[in-house]
Amino acid sequence: MSTPNTPDNPDDEAPPVSAPIGVTATTAPPIPQAQHIADLNVASATKLLEEPRAAIECRVCADPAIWRAQAFDAYANVRDELNRIAGPLPSALPPASCEPTERERIVVNVDTALGEALNAMAPDCDRSWWQPQWWLRLRLFYSGSQIEQAWLAIHRARAELYLLYTADELNAQTEALGVLLTDLPETSTLRGSLTTGLTHLGATIGETTDVPKGEQGKGGQPNKESEKGKGSEKGGKGAETKQGNAIKSGAPTQQGGDTPKAEPTATPSVDTKSKRGVSSELQRIYEHAIGVSDRLQREARVLRNNMMVASLGIFIVVAALGLAHFFEPKIVSLCAAKVCPLGASPKPLDVFVVELAGVLGGLLSVVIPLAGGERIQTPYRVFNQQLLLKTLAGAASAVGGVLLVGGELVSLVQFKTSGALLAYAVVFGFAQQIVTGAVDRRASALAKETPSVKGV
Repeated sequence: MSTPNTPDNPDDEAPPVSAPIGVTATTAPPIPQAQHIADLNVASATKLLEEPRAAIECRVCADPAIWRAQAFDAYANVRDELNRIAGPLPSALPPASCEPTERERIVVNVDTALGEALNAMAPDCDRSWWQPQWWLRLRLFYSGSQIEQAWLAIHRARAELYLLYTADELNAQTEALGVLLTDLPETSTLRGSLTTGLTHLGATIGETTDVPKGEQGKGGQPNKESEKGKGSEKGGKGAETKQGNAIKSGAPTQQGGDTPKAEPTATPSVDTKSKRGVSSELQRIYEHAIGVSDRLQREARVLRNNMMVASLGIFIVVAALGLAHFFEPKIVSLCAAKVCPLGASPKPLDVFVVELAGVLGGLLSVVIPLAGGERIQTPYRVFNQQLLLKTLAGAASAVGGVLLVGGELVSLVQFKTSGALLAYAVVFGFAQQIVTGAVDRRASALAKETPSVKGV
């Protein structure tokens, strides 16, 4: 459970907590964990806490955001798995005098985590960016806190499910976890150790659950009548053999009407073979694997944010330069040998026209990452920021290239007509690929390492 925000820390953000199982949020006391929602709109936050789960799910499904669709798909899978394992959730809480069992506590933890994920995914009731709190929305977008809270809660709920699986289901879960490990980057130091541990754990599960075919009856249980027949036909030797097989397979023995009692085995230890121990180990491996995936997703968000900051800086510079030239054309001259972008004399829109030509060159360079690069499987839209960075960098490089030629620092290029000047501006805009190509290579390398966002 997250620690509630205190008045001393009003800026701390904590994921919202869903209502207990079977109890609607309208009967629950006020939840201080909704502080990060209240920062946006207090009335909207109160309405969210009072809204039934089905209504929130409908709003999430109706939202066009791609990351919400991916997160809700994972949320629904974990919710369905919880319903399959635990059955219908109780319609009311047990009396306070009843001590909940360990299984009930795990079910409550999973349901609570799913409630936190759903609240984090819920879109705001009022999406107006022109409200006074628009900078808070921008902060949420920049930090990705809603995406982080949603996925961390889903992963936490999925990890708790391993403690609810029966012994017969652990083998299948081991195979599914192996598929998740293969999706981790090969350069990760944890991939080899986790795969080795999972392989050993799979062998342990096989030794724990295997029963010889001759000893199985209906439903895979030991055939007691067959054991009894073997004992009467083969005598003491057959009984000893039957007892050894029963001990190896984990089945009880029956001799002389005594209470069945299993003898300890030599390999491996009972604690390692216990269902609780195996489930906890699977949970640990899953948490480590998802931790690698979450770290790479955070790196993708950092890369996106860096490109956002760079794009904002370039936009401010080119916009300020264009406006300054518009009001005072003598501040910056883009003419070379009496050839200007819009004729033989300077015009107020010269800088904006050259920047527009550079934007065209930057857009043409987008073909390079589209053709040869890989896109990161992340909800942070890294490729969109690559596109924005290239277009703005193209505008800046076009102005810089024309200034260099006009200042006669580059003697190999000469502008004879306005059309030639604008054509070179397009070329200079495309030349920004020399700089932004490093960003493309970083994004492509990160795309090869980042597992699918749906790997839960």
